Amino acid sequence: MNGNNAYYVTKGHAVGVMLQDAEKLHTEWASGRRVTQSQARQADKSQTNFDNGQAALIG
Repeated sequence: MNGNNAYYVTKGHAVGVMLQDAEKLHTEWASGRRVTQSQARQADKSQTNFDNGQAALIG
């Protein structure tokens, strides 16, 4: 796995820090897809917009 997440880089790729995120890192490794903070924020905004639209339709 190749990752240069700014958080890990600034922490010097400390093992303890990476152990805290072991499940996330494993999922990224297994899927071959990394999720950045920007992507996570965008997904959260999209979900919020969808939920608000659903609520407006239901009334």
